[in-house]
Amino acid sequence: MGLTCSCTRKNLEKVHGEVIFRNPVRKQEDALECGSFLNLRDVCLRKICCATGEAGEYELATFLERMPEDLKGAIFRTFVETQSLTLQMLSNFSTARLSSVSFHSGIPVTDEWLEYLPYGSLRKLELIGCFGITDKGMEYVAQGQNLTNLSLRQCINITSDGLHAIGVLSELRKLDLTACKQITSRGLLTVAGMRKLTCLSLDRCCQLSDDGVMALRNLEKMREFSVAHCFLLTDLGLKVLSSFASLRKLDISRTGATTALFDSLPEFRYLHTLNMAGTDINDFLGESMSRMSSLRVLDVSCCNVRDSFVSFLKELKDLQQVNLAYTKVSDRGVVSLVSHCVRLTYLNLDSCNIGDFAVEHMIGLKDLQYLNLSDTATSSLGLTGIDNCKGLRTLILTCTNISNHGLKHLRDMKDLEVLYLDTRSISDEGLLDIAGLPSLRELDLFGARITDTGIKYISNTQSLESLEVCSGALTNTAMEYICNLKNLQSLNISQNHKISNAGVAKLAALPSLKSLNLGHTKINDDVTQSLRELPNLKTLGVQGCLLSRRAQMRLQSNMRVNVVGLRK
Repeated sequence: MGLTCSCTRKNLEKVHGEVIFRNPVRKQEDALECGSFLNLRDVCLRKICCATGEAGEYELATFLERMPEDLKGAIFRTFVETQSLTLQMLSNFSTARLSSVSFHSGIPVTDEWLEYLPYGSLRKLELIGCFGITDKGMEYVAQGQNLTNLSLRQCINITSDGLHAIGVLSELRKLDLTACKQITSRGLLTVAGMRKLTCLSLDRCCQLSDDGVMALRNLEKMREFSVAHCFLLTDLGLKVLSSFASLRKLDISRTGATTALFDSLPEFRYLHTLNMAGTDINDFLGESMSRMSSLRVLDVSCCNVRDSFVSFLKELKDLQQVNLAYTKVSDRGVVSLVSHCVRLTYLNLDSCNIGDFAVEHMIGLKDLQYLNLSDTATSSLGLTGIDNCKGLRTLILTCTNISNHGLKHLRDMKDLEVLYLDTRSISDEGLLDIAGLPSLRELDLFGARITDTGIKYISNTQSLESLEVCSGALTNTAMEYICNLKNLQSLNISQNHKISNAGVAKLAALPSLKSLNLGHTKINDDVTQSLRELPNLKTLGVQGCLLSRRAQMRLQSNMRVNVVGLRK
């Protein structure tokens, strides 16, 4: 969770895709500790990697020669996952028959690494957040004539010249250029020649212009297309969408798109995911939306839409996910939506002008798994509307009028995993109703009026992995109760000025703890010994503490901990 404040709610709205290993482990053996519930095969693979990683290059090459191809691939992936792969090791895999290679920011990949990849067998290559890769590396990637899936996401040093080098990859179906900020419209001339592309992401390629995007008009097989946060794009360039009649997924969020754009576009009868967040659309688009009969996922957050827009959505009976956060939708619009679109699994109403009347009508949303009511006028009375939502997994009630009395409606939500109660009207008493939730993994009580007593109430919630309590009322006694939460990985107890070194010392009983925020507590340099007892700690917040810069730097170097809030 957050280090000095509650996590930004917008970052909670969607969870996509893959597990990405970003934080380096201190030793290869630590990999066994960091991954929970490893099966026997995984344990054996990691032990093999520990042994072979310590062997010389010749010994590793000899060992791999005797391995069957599937096991050789598994060993390679384990080296990557534990972030123990080196350039010397990689050269021993250059003849392996790997179909997929995925490098992320935790590994110091450079252009030279790309020379040793087994391009003859590669179908999928992911280079995500690899800042050491430049246009020179793309000359090696150009050897991958069989590549169908290439991700260069956040490879910020690749330019349009690098794209020109991979223009020979005629078999590409998927290309991800997200956050490749040096790519210009000139680079899209190369992409336009990749006629088999079905998925293209240009998110945050902020130099792209209308002319460049229009060059893509011949990519008629496009199924998924994203130009999110390409601020220079207007309706003129986005008319290229008229060539993509078979689109399934479209993201034009934070572009210059307006309602007028859709007058020149087809009905997109196959479209199932549409993101227009932060664009200049309005209620007049509603009628066009009602004809997108296949639509399942819609995001119009931060748009100037009102109840009249939402009224058209009632025609889309199969809608499953809707994000209306930061719009002008009121109770009337929400009631219309939830009364007709009863298959909803995701609903975000953050900062909408709604209250209990809207929430009470959610009684029929039996499939709902995610609900965000942050910054609305919802009170405990309205929560009667979610009594039938037994499948809820995420419930965000930050800055609402919910009180302790309302939490009784959550008692039977056995699947609830994430609960945000960052509101001053919640106190110790309310925690009695949620203490027995068997699946609760993440609990945000950032601004709630919680004392040591409240922590005692939830101390047996063994499923908890993340806890945030910044009430200012906790003492060292609360640390004794927190120590019972053996699965805790993230703990934010900042702003609690009565917590001292003695309290932090008790946290040594939490071996899984990876993130700890002690900002504005009473700790000093003597706390460093206690922190060394936390073997998996990766991130430490110490802003506003009496911890010297020397002690902070010692923690950062000796424990390889990312210390946030360093003194100058």
